[in-house]
Amino acid sequence: MASTRSSLRLAARPSPVPVAQRAQHKLMRELDFVNGQPPAPDAAVTAYVDMYADDLPEQAIVAIRAATKMGNKKLVKVLAAMTEQAQEQQWRSCERVLHLCLLLSSLKC
Repeated sequence: MASTRSSLRLAARPSPVPVAQRAQHKLMRELDFVNGQPPAPDAAVTAYVDMYADDLPEQAIVAIRAATKMGNKKLVKVLAAMTEQAQEQQWRSCERVLHLCLLLSSLKC
């Protein structure tokens, strides 16, 4: 997956670091895994897994909310409404298919 860049000059020059790896490093910085010197990859993974042994620290919750924009209450309400509307539309589609199946099964061919 290629990243989108706003500068045409930078967009013409692809990054040697994959997007997923850059995202991991950003989250690790925000979750305070990287303090000055980056730890060895295995140590970082172990520290990440060990972090979930207990409840998440408040700092991690704040970072995740910031990264996912879930701290924005208006956005959360809009997303919830969109999800509910999509579920209702999906249910109506299922009802139509069921009705059609019942209608077809009642036909004498």
